[in-house]
Amino acid sequence: MPKYLVFFITTIVQVWGQRDFIGSKCTLHILSVLPYPKDTPPYNTDYSDGPDIVPAGYLAAEMINNRSDILKDYYLELIEGHDGCGNIKSTPVENLLVQNIFYSGKNIVGIAGPRCYTSAAVAGLITAKDGIALVNVHTSSLFKLGNKNLYPYSFGATPSIERFVEAYVALIKLNKWKHVGILYQDDAGAYSVFESLNSKLSQMSGYVMSFSSVITESYLPLDSLQASSARAIIMISASSNLATMLMCIAFTKGAVFPQYQWTFLYNEPAEIVDIAFEYGGTPFNCSRTNLLQALENSILISVGFEPHSGDWNKTGISGLTYPQYKQEYARAIERYNNGFYGPPVRIANTTLWGNPFHDAIWILALALNATDTRLKEYNKSLCDFTYGQPSMTLMIQEEISRLDFLGVGGRIVYSNFSKFTPDYSAE
Repeated sequence: MPKYLVFFITTIVQVWGQRDFIGSKCTLHILSVLPYPKDTPPYNTDYSDGPDIVPAGYLAAEMINNRSDILKDYYLELIEGHDGCGNIKSTPVENLLVQNIFYSGKNIVGIAGPRCYTSAAVAGLITAKDGIALVNVHTSSLFKLGNKNLYPYSFGATPSIERFVEAYVALIKLNKWKHVGILYQDDAGAYSVFESLNSKLSQMSGYVMSFSSVITESYLPLDSLQASSARAIIMISASSNLATMLMCIAFTKGAVFPQYQWTFLYNEPAEIVDIAFEYGGTPFNCSRTNLLQALENSILISVGFEPHSGDWNKTGISGLTYPQYKQEYARAIERYNNGFYGPPVRIANTTLWGNPFHDAIWILALALNATDTRLKEYNKSLCDFTYGQPSMTLMIQEEISRLDFLGVGGRIVYSNFSKFTPDYSAE
């Protein structure tokens, strides 16, 4: 981390002290860290669905503020922040956090939403620094964020990628796939999965990784793959377009089931349509029927952002069933587009990424509520929250570790707090 950031942290914290009140209620601010469109500085390069996601957070805050049993002495308010996800030429996340924590005059008690790997990691490191100590509930699946020595106050609102690796290893053992090939996209998240999977395979007697390669739209090494002994192939974190191109080439070259068993890990869902392109000087043309044949008997291991079907009609923590929540989320999108929460960045649409963000707000609110109960024993409250005194943050951290509730993305359970490695699982 740049030295100037540490300097800011150690000096500005001494002058913090302003509090906001609405009526008799102390206002607690949660800073959202989400990616916004490219025409919204700082320009991002990967994701831009913040406007689609943030209304789900506003909806959660509205629900909590209308409850008499959760934070009844407080008013919860969301502050929108643009993290410039994927921007490697500047430090938008650092700037966003420093500006809002130290200069906004707001009582920020938690951070919600970082979904891009770089943003979640940077936010986790900054919030762990002496003089800040803020809980950060991210929506990234990067399993390295579970390292509590580096990210002591970071919690996930989505399953860790490590869960995906465990699922694929279980498939390998169940089907006795002795020779495995791994193709992974050229990004930090996909490479971290590759590293984890490679490490686990190296510890499994009788199982080998026969082939591995990064893939891009200009490099799809099907010939080298076929020349290897690998017959069970996993494609990690490839974009829908990249996966479609690869499967078209695989269909043309006969590298499909039953000769090969394809598994797709954490791929974006895509509409299967006709495709025509040129690769390596060779034209490829696949119909939708061809692609469906190529994908026959393939396996998809992906994030479940919705409850299991058996939980859809159960009342969750919000007091709504999942279908009822979806209706309310759509109404929140409409309010956002009409400027109810402020001038909209662009016309928003519902997205499944709204579910973990909605749950992230509930995670923070429930933990804050339980912390407030404990603080009253010492004649204190959440209004006494200050940076540089991590005792209250440690309480919030402990309360998050005890959570077990049905959210809109599934059941949220943290475990192993005694080992300082809390994790999230969607049942």
